[in-house]
Amino acid sequence: MDKTIPIKDEQSVSRIRLEAETRLKDKDLWEVTFKKRKARRTEAQNNWYWATLREELLKLNGMVLEISEHSGHTPLEIRDIVAAEVNNYLGPRYGQFLYCTDEYHAHCIMKTLLLEPGKQSSSEINVEQFSEFAEHMIRIMSEILGVMNEFR
Repeated sequence: MDKTIPIKDEQSVSRIRLEAETRLKDKDLWEVTFKKRKARRTEAQNNWYWATLREELLKLNGMVLEISEHSGHTPLEIRDIVAAEVNNYLGPRYGQFLYCTDEYHAHCIMKTLLLEPGKQSSSEINVEQFSEFAEHMIRIMSEILGVMNEFR
């Protein structure tokens, strides 16, 4: 199994050391390759993305609670009802966002839905591709919030 660990600080060096020590326990031979990393998303892009995703999830979860209080349904029932509508409107699997409790889980779903086959991490895409990825995230979350507004 190939594994890429970017070297950016002492913590990443420790991760590399741990990975090497783990591989030493195998009977297989391993090889380590160092190569200069291509430009990825900027720190500012990354911070903006995570803050925006967190904010959108807070809105989504707030609306779930608000609709629940006014409808007499439990928050889980509201999530189920709205997720079914979102899946009908946006397509299968988009309703999964209704069950996210934090931005990390939402990001994992986003990667599954938006990244090209073979790309498993958003860190594997360049600055321009990450901008498109982030724009899709905003569009998806806005569409979900739009569907939820119909239940208010």
